[in-house]
Amino acid sequence: MIILLLTLSACANEKLSVLTPVQQMAKVDSIVKAQQKILQEEEKEFLRDRMSIEVKVKTDSILEASKSNAAMAPLAALPPVDVPIAVKDSSVIAQDSTKQ
Repeated sequence: MIILLLTLSACANEKLSVLTPVQQMAKVDSIVKAQQKILQEEEKEFLRDRMSIEVKVKTDSILEASKSNAAMAPLAALPPVDVPIAVKDSSVIAQDSTKQ
């Protein structure tokens, strides 16, 4: 009980410091800036970790795809360039244009 009375009397002697709105905003801003720095550092570290993981996965995927494409049989070759192209008769072309 005596300790409680001593504690209360010690607290009663302290003056309360009342902050003005400008001081409050300055204090809030300093706390927010400190928290932002911490969060930004954490995000940069997270990004570096994720980037190394993602780049490895994407690189492995590209390499695997290029290996499988190289192993595939070539597609059917296009006809040689000197093969003549059939040309429609001019009367057939005229009939086709009248159908539209």
